Amino acid sequence: MICRYVNPEKTILITDEWWAYKGLDKYYTHNVIDHSKKEYVSLQDNNIHTNNIEGSWNILKRSVSGMYNHVSKKHLQKYVDEFVYRFNLRKVTDQEKFRYLLSNSNVRTTYQELTVEPNVR
Repeated sequence: MICRYVNPEKTILITDEWWAYKGLDKYYTHNVIDHSKKEYVSLQDNNIHTNNIEGSWNILKRSVSGMYNHVSKKHLQKYVDEFVYRFNLRKVTDQEKFRYLLSNSNVRTTYQELTVEPNVR
């Protein structure tokens, strides 16, 4: 299933020891951080760790429970997309975020559309 979404030729996986990750080394370069052995950083493999992704998921879970209170399965991907956008741009100014949003949207708004009053009935 993962191979459908993640390119094995361009991906290095770094995971914890969860049983569902077993066998991924057949398709990917797969580094395991074994938390059950009190391992949190692998010094032998260039200091790899899972701290960043675990921290990201923690922030996502707190934002869902704190800001939205409930997220339906139907719209979960939209919430995750918003979180990823915010997380990836967390170190840039609001002006830069806005510029990024405009440059990556596929919508063109003309000056006339902005200045013409809509028909009010």
